[in-house]
Amino acid sequence: MKKQNKLTLAFLALTLAFSTYAQNFEKSKKPFTAVDGKTYNVGDTVILCTAADYGDTFHYYYSGKNLTPVRAYYTAETFNKGDEVDYRFSAHIIKQFRNYDDGRTIALTNKMFGYGVDINGALQTGEVACQDYLDYWADTTRFFLKKKAFLGALKTMEAIDKNTIKEYAYRFDRKGYRENFKDEFSFHSYLAKKEDELKKELAGFDNEKLYVLPVKLEFGSYDFDKNSFPIVWDGNMMPLLRDQTENLIAGDVNSEGIDLLDLNVFLENKDDFTSFKLHPTKAKILVDYRKSSTGNIDRTLYAGIWIKIKHLAGEDFYTNYDIADKSKSFLVCEVRRIDLFEDDTYLYHYLSTVKE
Repeated sequence: MKKQNKLTLAFLALTLAFSTYAQNFEKSKKPFTAVDGKTYNVGDTVILCTAADYGDTFHYYYSGKNLTPVRAYYTAETFNKGDEVDYRFSAHIIKQFRNYDDGRTIALTNKMFGYGVDINGALQTGEVACQDYLDYWADTTRFFLKKKAFLGALKTMEAIDKNTIKEYAYRFDRKGYRENFKDEFSFHSYLAKKEDELKKELAGFDNEKLYVLPVKLEFGSYDFDKNSFPIVWDGNMMPLLRDQTENLIAGDVNSEGIDLLDLNVFLENKDDFTSFKLHPTKAKILVDYRKSSTGNIDRTLYAGIWIKIKHLAGEDFYTNYDIADKSKSFLVCEVRRIDLFEDDTYLYHYLSTVKE
């Protein structure tokens, strides 16, 4: 039996045991305050995410009075046979609350078929989107990838020169660069257009905004006293843009050459972010899910690190951190928040958020 199936069956057995006990309930339209401190009202919307154990069945989204777990995605076999049904990342409006004898409160989202979600259980295991996760999703243009890194560095400089314009064109319009650089007249006109384009991009780049830097980290052993995992950093310097000139063939650059920026980020306060909270149920799921057949655990984390750009490092930086290679540039940034994921897209299988 596959590991995923074992996880799902174990979790379902526990869920069904609760469901058998939780037969009696009282209906209510009073506001409900969840474990995250947020108050939910009738008419509010909840967003389903993925199953707690990343399988094909939710453990806190139910149907019927007996709280039967709902499949997260499946192919319809009776009504609308053959249709693909997928509840992942779907929005549901709360119609009513049901307070069960076992202490659980179910937010009913469909009165006819009795669909509802145990908000507390779902929040603790990631089956429902918490406010932090919704905030993260609100602006996916925040990702600090190659062009934003380049613009962010330039924004801290006083002026741009001809080499910078060439680098901008070469990095982000390689085809256009190659088509024009052999003809000096065509190339001159091309660079003039690229200069205007770069100036517009810089004018529109907001260096006061917080950007999200995707970084792979690791998690240590679970702290049962604090209900948290330690965050294991691999230093506070990491590459953003590489200097590729040593790998370029002659046909890739004009006779004047390009001095490409070797840009790295320096996270000056990363030591303020040492651990992340995770409910014990979800923590065990994560460890079990990452455990191989030989018992080894993949402890890789995918972190969306919210950064505030400060400045390019000056001379003192290289001395203070004993960096001999001054061909490398460092963009000094301040960490404001970290969102952690199990999934390498940095978007799904949300785990936790750490704030300053």
